[in-house]
Amino acid sequence: MRIRKKLKYPPYYNICLIKLVGKDYNILYEEGLKIKKYLCDDNIIILGPSLAAIPKIYNKYHMQIIIKYKNLKDIYNKLKFILDKCKILKTLSIEIDMNPKKI
Repeated sequence: MRIRKKLKYPPYYNICLIKLVGKDYNILYEEGLKIKKYLCDDNIIILGPSLAAIPKIYNKYHMQIIIKYKNLKDIYNKLKFILDKCKILKTLSIEIDMNPKKI
């Protein structure tokens, strides 16, 4: 448990997985960097954007951003804004998974 605490894994921190899917790799990566910059905070640890384990399925690229955070209230409004903003964009889709079982 000391290792989990030091590495900031559950149950000491929460994890959020943001999945980005799109046809154009460059646009997908740029949007991932924008999300990372928007989420940047002292209380949040951000890993990515990086390609998913299977990076391309049916001619669509899959990227992910992993976020470690202590309290949901620190991140909830930012995640809601990202989802609302992504609904406007037609070039990519986004999925947010709070405390996923497997990463």
